[in-house]
Amino acid sequence: MAESFFSSLKKERIRKRIYKTQDRVAVAESFYSSLKKERIRKRIYKTRDRARADIFDYIEVFYNRNRRHSHLGGVSPEAFEKASP
Repeated sequence: MAESFFSSLKKERIRKRIYKTQDRVAVAESFYSSLKKERIRKRIYKTRDRARADIFDYIEVFYNRNRRHSHLGGVSPEAFEKASP
């Protein structure tokens, strides 16, 4: 009986790991989709350095601060922090 309990527990842990991994993959796919739609497809970069700088700017200035995020109720992180006590 103990063996069946532990084997079912092991299976459940594996399922949880798979779901967590799938969630992380979904977040990454969503981010890259946004990056492509909102920034990369609209521009032509003359050098890799310009591309890197522009993508860095998108992530640090726009995406992390100003872009509205669904998990924050559709507000930007800056607005969310200002609204928090």
